[in-house]
Amino acid sequence: MTFVNACTLGTISGQRDELVAILTQHNDLLREIGCSVYEVGINADAPDTVFVVEVWDSQEAHRRSLEHLEVQASIAAARPILSGEFGGFRFAVIGSPRSVAVAQWSPEQWLTAPRNTGSRQPQYLGVN
Repeated sequence: MTFVNACTLGTISGQRDELVAILTQHNDLLREIGCSVYEVGINADAPDTVFVVEVWDSQEAHRRSLEHLEVQASIAAARPILSGEFGGFRFAVIGSPRSVAVAQWSPEQWLTAPRNTGSRQPQYLGVN
């Protein structure tokens, strides 16, 4: 099931553009490992915040991406300029008006969807 990770990354004052440069370096690996969308943005009202939206083939593809050396190197390069202020949300995509085939879940399916109760992460539609 398609998985979305949308987040905000706070930077040390004045380091937003440096983080944008790190996150927007061309990387063919992302598509190869299941990332169909990786968008990085800014907002004039939040001068020390970077916004990121990732769309993955699955939650598992996202988790596995963190095992790749290129991804680990990007994270390591970004860490020193992060302020520690993070936000966002994760969810499993159920459908889209642009989709040809949209999953139609019954109310019972919504209520009984498996959830990872052992996680410290917020739970959204059975996704941690």
